[in-house]
Amino acid sequence: MATSQKKVIKKTARRTPTAKLIDVRSPLAKQMLHLVVQFDLAYDHLKAHWKEMGGIPEQEALELMANARQAVEAFSSFMDEFSERAGFDYCPPKHSRP
Repeated sequence: MATSQKKVIKKTARRTPTAKLIDVRSPLAKQMLHLVVQFDLAYDHLKAHWKEMGGIPEQEALELMANARQAVEAFSSFMDEFSERAGFDYCPPKHSRP
């Protein structure tokens, strides 16, 4: 299949000169990938304004990150159930703290 026919999303990392190509087939996965990219940008913005004058207060930022962590864990639980029912071997993400 020609490259022009493939549905490929290209995301260039900001800190490295490398690029990653991801072949995304599902329309829902495309939406989720968009959300991940948006979250990454919002996270950078949060970190840039963390504890600044007129920025995001520390407690509010910590609450936002706790909520984000809960959302990821909830989606991982959903993926575990979804994968089991679909007969797919799901490999959950390793938990790390930012």
